[in-house]
Amino acid sequence: MLTFPIIWDLSFSSFQIFVGVGIVWLLWIEKLFASQRTSVIVMTIVALAGAVFNWLWGYWKIRKNYLATQKQIQESESAEVVFEGEIA
Repeated sequence: MLTFPIIWDLSFSSFQIFVGVGIVWLLWIEKLFASQRTSVIVMTIVALAGAVFNWLWGYWKIRKNYLATQKQIQESESAEVVFEGEIA
């Protein structure tokens, strides 16, 4: 189900989100915080949450598609067996 390319793609896109949140945060949001330390802590939490959410959402989509495909394969195989049995 999860192959190396899929894991790589999910992880890389999550890393991109983490970096993107950091850049956006440093450009526009950090100015709103009085303490730089607090800003960095909140930024890290938000960036990690975004990256983890992206990874899990991608995993759930892949798993849903995988299960639907397996169900479809199973149904088509059982239909073929019934059909072949009727001919014989």
